[in-house]
Amino acid sequence: MGDQKFHRITNLKNRERAYKVESQSIESTFAEEYVENQTEEEIISPSEGNKIVVKDVSIHTKANSGEVQLDFNGKKIARLYSSVNNRFAPTVSTIKGGVDEPVKLTTATGDNKVFIIINYIEVAGD
Repeated sequence: MGDQKFHRITNLKNRERAYKVESQSIESTFAEEYVENQTEEEIISPSEGNKIVVKDVSIHTKANSGEVQLDFNGKKIARLYSSVNNRFAPTVSTIKGGVDEPVKLTTATGDNKVFIIINYIEVAGD
């Protein structure tokens, strides 16, 4: 089970019990700020023969126009279409890339700041 942590939880009202798996302890976090446009910039690459599994994404920008794209090759991970809404943060997301496939960033927000946070795990590519 590696670094995973298990927590026993008891509902005091009805005395029912459950186990919670703490999977965040095995996740890695990528965080970076960009101040100019990026074109298919490889921002996270797995070790040879492995896959990246994106668990959570958060995108923030100061731009009020333009677009931010996170992709595997041809597979969409996240999109932010800047306007009055300049933040993207889904509650749950699990998107698996292919073997040796990097996460790529493309932005069209000019010199407006873009901040990206991605929580992910790297898994065997079998």
